[in-house]
Amino acid sequence: MTPIIRPVSLASLLVAALLAACGARTGLLEPGKDRADAGGAGGSGGTSTGGTGAMGGTGAMGGTGAMGGTGAMGGTGGTSASACVPGEGPVELAAGYVWPFGIAEWGGYVFFTLYDGTGALIRVSKTGGDAVAIVDGLDYPSAVAVDETGVYVASSGDGQIFRTDVDGDSIEVLASGQGGPSDLVLDDTHVTWTNYFGDQIRRMPKAGGSAVTLASTQSSPYRLAVGPTLVYWGEFVDGVWSVPKSGGDTVSLGDGEPRSFDVDDEWLYFTNPNTGGVHRMPLSGGPVEILYESDRFSDGIAVDGTTVYVTFASGEVIHLPKAGGEVELLADEQAGPTHIVDDDGCVYWTNTGDGLPSIGNVMRAPKGL
Repeated sequence: MTPIIRPVSLASLLVAALLAACGARTGLLEPGKDRADAGGAGGSGGTSTGGTGAMGGTGAMGGTGAMGGTGAMGGTGGTSASACVPGEGPVELAAGYVWPFGIAEWGGYVFFTLYDGTGALIRVSKTGGDAVAIVDGLDYPSAVAVDETGVYVASSGDGQIFRTDVDGDSIEVLASGQGGPSDLVLDDTHVTWTNYFGDQIRRMPKAGGSAVTLASTQSSPYRLAVGPTLVYWGEFVDGVWSVPKSGGDTVSLGDGEPRSFDVDDEWLYFTNPNTGGVHRMPLSGGPVEILYESDRFSDGIAVDGTTVYVTFASGEVIHLPKAGGEVELLADEQAGPTHIVDDDGCVYWTNTGDGLPSIGNVMRAPKGL
């Protein structure tokens, strides 16, 4: 384990307090904050990343201080085969953690963050077993994304974006001095993130280079998704927005209070917790289609070729066909399900937990029960 954050500073505590004060707007909960007061937490943020196959070798990622290229990620291996058996129901992969929050999957592993002032990046096998803290001493890590170049983390409390390998043996701080980075997404060439307090959408090459500001936003960008040509994000009260990945004008795509995002080749999907809704619109903008609405707080979202997967703060995880049809309950009575990701056969999500302190877990379930 390799901590990169020293004792929590007064500035980071202020960041955490401000995020928590936003309650249901941010979903980033103050330690000891009751979920009923905060209105639920989390969301997927469109953080599913491409790629298949196992992680290879035990080598560390290249470079220190600067980014060390885009070689294959080191690690202890894993399998790309599905861990789920149809009909088995939800399975607990890791338990007893304070505020499990961001989540990503790659090869044979699930990676998740603990949203706390002394938080951590944790790894657990998709088939279960002992969870391992690969980086600890983190300052409110809010998001994680993984591909063959490494494990990327947004650390909200101290304003850092960093990258590590699967074992936490090599750490590169890619960007510092950020304004409360809250979500982080990878594409083939870049890492893109939101600065919640900096009111910015920022991006930098994974292979090295400087971070650039794609958009200076109207108010508190929270979660985002990256499509073929555009970056999408939501601003509380101020709707859905986009900007070209190469930079340019920002465009308002719709009204409302979107929560979490994901994309496929044609559509932008997002949750609207005010209506318990699951919505989509064309990637270039256009009429919003309502796929599902309820009286619950819709939160995280992930999509695959045929199906949309959604978490609700009230404890449900569902899937619904993109083309319309019957909604299926994958899990209920969960303790605050938030971020959700998927692979070929399973969905994985974090439960932020109940009680004081809020002790949660990480779950998996087959895509179809």
